[in-house]
Amino acid sequence: AARPALASPAAATARDVVLGLMAETRAPSMSAAVSRGGRVVWAEAFGFADLERRIPATIAGRYRLASVSKLIAGVAAARLAERGAVDLDRPIGLYRPGLPAAHHQTTLRQLLAHTGGVRHYIPRDYDPQAPGGPIDYRPYRTTDDALSVFIHDPLLSPPGEAFNYSTFGYTLASAVMESATGRGFPDLVAQEVGAPLGLSSLLPEVMSAPAPGAVACYQTRQATGEIFRAPAINPAYKWAGGGYRATASDVARFCTGLLHDGFLGEAALRALFTPVPPTREPAPVQVGLAWRLDQDPAGRRRGHHAGSIAGGRSIALLLPDEDLAVVVLSNLSDLPVDPLSPAQRIAEAFLTA
Repeated sequence: AARPALASPAAATARDVVLGLMAETRAPSMSAAVSRGGRVVWAEAFGFADLERRIPATIAGRYRLASVSKLIAGVAAARLAERGAVDLDRPIGLYRPGLPAAHHQTTLRQLLAHTGGVRHYIPRDYDPQAPGGPIDYRPYRTTDDALSVFIHDPLLSPPGEAFNYSTFGYTLASAVMESATGRGFPDLVAQEVGAPLGLSSLLPEVMSAPAPGAVACYQTRQATGEIFRAPAINPAYKWAGGGYRATASDVARFCTGLLHDGFLGEAALRALFTPVPPTREPAPVQVGLAWRLDQDPAGRRRGHHAGSIAGGRSIALLLPDEDLAVVVLSNLSDLPVDPLSPAQRIAEAFLTA
């Protein structure tokens, strides 16, 4: 964090927003950061990274990114496409011919924009009686193990025709990227995104090897409102769609880093922030390569994504024309608020500073 910014009026407003969110949601901790011009200009953490041991949160804490991880997968795909390692509009069956026939004509662009027809979670995924138990607690030794959760289920719609939000679509996209390059998805992310942007905290969550600095994760018991420690989970089946950890500063640096130093060419940047509309029926939201696209209250272009996972709630917001990003991460699931509005308030504070 740039220390002088901690005492600025914009930082004071941002601090009030985050502390207000914590008071409203009873989150044990939150970490927030703002990046502008490719540089983190403010970052602070609040509350406890570990409630039981009363360990204070710091800006070095790694939080579960949940579906904000999708933004990273989308950028990895854009980088690969820019070099010709993949074609976003080529049928994925050409990269991975062993897929069921229903998926052969799907494209990476469709998967990343949620128009590939792949389903999202259903009750069967969480059934304790299912083979291997609930999906969050099964072992996943290979990419095929992750694909087996959903790959043989019927499509919700033909590829390209309708918007169906799907974390599993990102699992499939990551498998295609692996087949096209011969590299595992974590290696792809490290080489295509983490290393070029200097994101030292960005790691896939591995159940058997907790990341250094990982904050403890909490959930709320619905019947009583009690906050309790979330059980360990194995998100290896959805690394691309919701399985990464990082600091808020690194996620903010990632967001504005896309715009600088030739990290992405003009065509790749345009692909990230160009909506991919379904062909049969209007989508409820506009989505490019992972980014949800709209305008903020002042009419400025805006890209964003929120996420929720056991023990985590996240929001990343980017105003590309203003070169400003806001990230807020929490270690409590299912916060009863829309995190986009608080993130926008923080952005406004820094835009008017």
